Amino acid sequence: MVSVRASPRNYSTIVMFTALSPQRGCQICREVLEEYQIVANSWRFSSAYANSELYFASVDFDEGSEVNSSF
Repeated sequence: MVSVRASPRNYSTIVMFTALSPQRGCQICREVLEEYQIVANSWRFSSAYANSELYFASVDFDEGSEVNSSF
């Protein structure tokens, strides 16, 4: 696993932050996450991915509290 905070940073990372828990009340999060996953998977299975330094990640507010506290 690669740390996105490690040096050198010769790559790009796109991170989608969500709040999927019903208590959070983010109704659009699930819809947007589905679209984000489509884009990420399209990139992953494209021919350009083999030589890519572009990574997609998603972090949910309640499941990734240690990540959220870093920002």
